[in-house]
Amino acid sequence: MPAKDQISPDAIGQFHKSWGGSMFEMLMPTLLVPEEKINPNLKNNITKYIQSQIEYGNQHDNGYWGYSPCYSPSGSYIEAGVPNLAVKENGYGTEHIVTPHAILLSLPFVPEQAVNILEKLKKNYPVYREGYGFYDSINTETGETAKAYLSLDQCMSQIAIYNHLSKDGGIRKYFYPELEKMQGVIRFLGYRQPVLEQKVS
Repeated sequence: MPAKDQISPDAIGQFHKSWGGSMFEMLMPTLLVPEEKINPNLKNNITKYIQSQIEYGNQHDNGYWGYSPCYSPSGSYIEAGVPNLAVKENGYGTEHIVTPHAILLSLPFVPEQAVNILEKLKKNYPVYREGYGFYDSINTETGETAKAYLSLDQCMSQIAIYNHLSKDGGIRKYFYPELEKMQGVIRFLGYRQPVLEQKVS
């Protein structure tokens, strides 16, 4: 992997990867299932994964981050992800394109950082339309914006916001209502903690 695409090992630590290194792949399940409450390792993994996306953005995109499949400013649907976070060889790549829905997926885990970067995007790029919300993506190098809204990305964004603001579990309570009971079943079955990946060199 080219040195320019690498994240420092200290920034990553130990973590589980996703297929292409995207935020969507790692965080979409958390919209319905409170993985961070089921297992401390899962919570740590999610946090490190998000921080690794942030670190990549700091190194390559002037502090902007939020890499995930999206509708690009060039007019096509693209895959986007951080190479070091991918099981797939070389990952998806990013092309300097970030998507607000990826940032909103991280809202329950790093709320201050998520809000700050959304405000920065809104201030510096024409990525927000009053009354409609954020467009699907922005190329942080060229400033081009995808003037489109994808229903999938809008749905994930709205659910993430609802879950974060809700005090009763949000939409998760309908899909995973008996967390304590399930944790008991997991212990009874002798579920083993997953073995984490070693540091990336």
